[in-house]
Amino acid sequence: MADVKWIKIATNIFDNDKFDAIEALPDGMAIELAWLKLLCLAGKCNCGGMLVIADEIPYTDEMLAKRFHMEIGVVQRAIDQFERLGMIEVVDSAYMVSNWSRYQSTDRLDSIREKDRERKRKKALEEKFHGNSMENSSGNALISISNSISNISDSKYIDTVKEIIDYLNTKAGTKYKYSSDKTKKHIHARLEEGFAIDDFKAVIDKKCAEWIGTEWEKFLRPETLFGTKFEGYLNQKAAEKKGDWYK
Repeated sequence: MADVKWIKIATNIFDNDKFDAIEALPDGMAIELAWLKLLCLAGKCNCGGMLVIADEIPYTDEMLAKRFHMEIGVVQRAIDQFERLGMIEVVDSAYMVSNWSRYQSTDRLDSIREKDRERKRKKALEEKFHGNSMENSSGNALISISNSISNISDSKYIDTVKEIIDYLNTKAGTKYKYSSDKTKKHIHARLEEGFAIDDFKAVIDKKCAEWIGTEWEKFLRPETLFGTKFEGYLNQKAAEKKGDWYK
C-alpha cells in the first residue's frame, strides 16, 4: 500500500443534499465520520479510489469496522447510504469512491474499470459457450485460436516463468507451480511491459524481507507480487517489517 499523506476535501463538502439526507438519520453524524475515514483510507490505498489491500484484497465491512473503530452496524448502514446516494460503487468486488478525481489523482481509474469490464465480458462469453457442445465450426475455430495464442505465449516465456517461480519458492518457502494459468498471466503481463528477470527477483527479495514473519506473509504470492503494483514494489526503498496489517 502506497504511503499517501493527503486527499483533497473542499470546505463546502457538507453543503449539499446528500449530507442533508445523511444528517437527518439517527446516526447521521457517525455516518458522516465514516465517510471521512473512508476517504482517507481510499487515499492510503492509492488505487483509484478502491478500498483494497495490496491491490488485490477488497476491504470487507468487518475490516472497515475494525479499521474505523466503529460498530459493524454503523459501517453497514453507512455503506448502504453511500451506495444509495452514488457516493461509492462496487467494482470487481471492491468498494470504490465515485468521482475520485475530486479527492485525488485518477490516473489508474480508467485502467481499473477497463479490466473490470474485460473480466465481465470474458465471464459472459464463458457462460454463453459453457452449455454448448462446441461441435460447430465457429466454436471450434474460437477454441483453436485461443489455444494457439496461449501456446505461443507459453513457449515464449516458459523458461523465464519457471526461473521466477523457482526463485520465489526458494526465498518464500512456497510451492507455487510455474504452470498455473493465473501465475503465468501476471508474469507474462509484466514481461510484456518490458520488465526483466532481475526485476522480478528484486521485488521478491524486497517483499520477502518486509513481509516474512508478519501478517502480510500470506501475500507472498504471484498475483500480489506481480500484479499492478509490481512497479511500485520494484522502486520502493527497503522497508521495516509490517506489523498489524489493520493498523
